[in-house]
Amino acid sequence: PDQLIEFDESDDEASEIGAGFALDAYRLVRMELLAYSKEFERKPELVVLTKIDLLSDRRRAVMLRRFAEEGLAPLPISAETGEGIDAL
Repeated sequence: PDQLIEFDESDDEASEIGAGFALDAYRLVRMELLAYSKEFERKPELVVLTKIDLLSDRRRAVMLRRFAEEGLAPLPISAETGEGIDAL
């Protein structure tokens, strides 16, 4: 049967799931790059989280924490608000 699963904005589980999806996407892209060439291991890496303005403060915090747990320090940016654009 078709199901619609809706998460409340304050739902910690939903925040963790969203962060998990983002980390999985990062890992997949990294794996594909390394499969293409091992040279990517030696190159500097910049992880950018785009459209950060679309996340609530809670989801943003969870996203940044989950990446930090992986030893990553992503740069959150927003073209809408201009956040992080100068740093980029």
